[in-house]
Amino acid sequence: MFRWFKRSADLSVYETGISRELLIQSARVIFIDDETPLLIEHLRKSGFSVDHDKTGDEYESHIVGQCYDVAILDYSGVGSKFGEEQGLDLLKFIKRVSPRTRIISYTSKALRSGESDFYRLSDRVLAKDAGLRESLEYVEEQIQKAHSKQHLFDALMQKVEVASGKEKAKLKFELERALQKKDQSSFRIAIKKVVGSVADKGLDIVLSKMFIS
Repeated sequence: MFRWFKRSADLSVYETGISRELLIQSARVIFIDDETPLLIEHLRKSGFSVDHDKTGDEYESHIVGQCYDVAILDYSGVGSKFGEEQGLDLLKFIKRVSPRTRIISYTSKALRSGESDFYRLSDRVLAKDAGLRESLEYVEEQIQKAHSKQHLFDALMQKVEVASGKEKAKLKFELERALQKKDQSSFRIAIKKVVGSVADKGLDIVLSKMFIS
């Protein structure tokens, strides 16, 4: 009766490896920098969909809607709306409202010890003086991780505020079964039984990403 409680699903076995072409088609990146780095145009020429926000609040509704796989975030000159710590406060906001978004800290500024959380809380640190090829590899690496089923599951649990280990184990088992059957609707029903309504566009995006193959 309680098969889900006897073992923890290993979601890695369902990682089929998304082709680069499909990754480019499905990925969405936001660049938050008060300047316009060459990397933005390089990403676009490589086929990626990239939004450029010079303040951190122009695309706020898109961030809240969990539209982005990766946010490339400067420290200085952005995020003043979110607090005095600029990029750090913006980073914390993104992590809270869109836990599925992978964050790359992108700055040439030498941060003081009190600002070091900007680097620590990022998923990747990318120096502004890094080469375009290396920078592209870093971004693609984070886009790939953003499509990881384990990452998406963890982000979903955070977003719908499922903290109970028992409930997480049950939903992970239900996800495993749904992935086996390629049946997104059955997993949606399982979530609804645990947390109630999931009528949220952002959650729709997370669920659709989970079932990309």
